[in-house]
Amino acid sequence: MEEQRGKGFAKHLSENILASTELKGVERWKLSTEDAHGLYEQLGFEKLAKNGNMMERILSGN
Repeated sequence: MEEQRGKGFAKHLSENILASTELKGVERWKLSTEDAHGLYEQLGFEKLAKNGNMMERILSGN
């Protein structure tokens, strides 16, 4: 929702999901975003070369 943009909800939600003990074993995360690449890059995601809207975060050694 446009009126909710910029209030930090997506960052807060994403940080909590990624820090969840129940999801600690997940090594590969993918998401799609049209305009929040900078936000997700702060959380360790990288753009996929084949699709600029898709991003991925890979953890190794969990």
